[in-house]
Amino acid sequence: METTVGQVLRSLRTKIGLSQADLARHAHTVQSHVANVEADRRELTPELAEAFDRVLGSAPLLAILAALGGDDMQRRTLLMHLGEGAAVGAISGPGGLAEIVRAGLLDAAGVQADWDERVADYRHRLTADGSASFGRALMAQLMAVRYRLNAGPTPELLRAAAGLGSVFGLWLGNTGDLVAAHGWYVTANELATMSGDAALTSYVVGRSASRAIYEGWTVARTVEHAERALDLAGGKPGAGPLEAYAALVHVHALTGDAKAGRAAAASMVDVADAMGDPSAHARALFLAAFGEARYGTADTATEAYAAARPALVPHPLWAAEARVYLGRALVASGAVADGARVALDAVTPLQDAVRVVGVAVRDAVTSAPERTRSDDLDALRAYADPAPGPWETLR
Repeated sequence: METTVGQVLRSLRTKIGLSQADLARHAHTVQSHVANVEADRRELTPELAEAFDRVLGSAPLLAILAALGGDDMQRRTLLMHLGEGAAVGAISGPGGLAEIVRAGLLDAAGVQADWDERVADYRHRLTADGSASFGRALMAQLMAVRYRLNAGPTPELLRAAAGLGSVFGLWLGNTGDLVAAHGWYVTANELATMSGDAALTSYVVGRSASRAIYEGWTVARTVEHAERALDLAGGKPGAGPLEAYAALVHVHALTGDAKAGRAAAASMVDVADAMGDPSAHARALFLAAFGEARYGTADTATEAYAAARPALVPHPLWAAEARVYLGRALVASGAVADGARVALDAVTPLQDAVRVVGVAVRDAVTSAPERTRSDDLDALRAYADPAPGPWETLR
C-alpha cells in the first residue's frame, strides 16, 4: 500500500496513463516539480495539491494529504482506512472520499447504518440511472463498507458488501466492462456466502446468471447458476428465485424454446405476486415481454408489452429496453419501418449509453431481413452494441 504523498501521486498519475510531463503541463507546473514530489524530495504544497487533484480527478485526496504536512502517523492512518484502492484512483471525486469520512464519523458516534435499505435503494436506482455519477456514488458506498470491514467483518457488513458489489457489477456490465463485471459477480457471490445469508446468496447467484448469459456465459453455466439460486431459496419466494427464473427466460428466449420460456415467465409472475413487491412485479412483466419479443409473434409481443408498460414507468431503463424488444418483434415479422421507429423512439431520449439497451438494439437491427433498407433502421444502427450478441455466438 502507498504510504507517502509521492507514492500516492505516482499511483494516481500512472493509473490514468499520464506521464510526469503530461501532469506538469495540465497542472501548469514543471516536470521536475512532479518528479521531486513523487520521489518525496519536495513537499506537496496545498496549491500544487489542488492542481494535481483537479487534473487527476482525485479531489480532495491530495489536498488533504498535503494539509497533513509532516504528520506521517495521520497520513498513514488515513491511507490505511481508505484502503489500497484509494491510492490507485478507486475514489473518484470529493464525494467518494467524503463518504469514507462520513462513515468514520458515524462509527465514532456509534451510529449504525441501515445497509439493507441502502442496498435496496441502489438496486432500484440502477433501473433508472446508468450514469457515471451513479457508478461513482456506488463506489463511494463500497469504500465506506470496506472502511468498516477493516474493524472486523460482521454478517451485516458482509451482506452490504455483497449486495452493493452485485449492483456495481451490473453497472459495470451496463458500461460494457464485462471482464470487471464478472469479477464483481464472483466477489459478491463469495461475500454473500461468507455472510451466511442464503436468501442474499440466492439473489446474487440468480442476478449474475440473468445478466451474464448476455455477457459471455454459456447456456449450461447459466442454467446451473439459476438452479443453484432456486436451491438456495428453498422454495421460498424472493429476489433470488425471481432472478433465477429471469435467467431461464433469457436462456429459452435465446434458444427459441417458447414453451419453457413461458413457463419460466409464469413462475416469475407467481414469485413476484407472492413477494407483493411492485418492482418484482415490474421485472416479471418486463421479462415476459422480452420473451415474447424473441419466441413469440408480433401480436403476442405487442400484448405482453402493453401488459408490462404501466408497471415499467418507474423503471426507465427497463421501459426503454422493453420497447426496443417490441420493435425487434415487429422488425422480425417484416414490419421493418414500424419496428425501427418504435425502437428508435425508445433509445433517442436516453442520456447515457447503456450496454443492455445497445444489445437490444443490435437484436432488433440483426432481425431485419437481409438487404432491407429503412431510414429509421439505418439511424437505429448507431445505437447498436458493436459486439456480437449471444444469439449470434451462443454456446
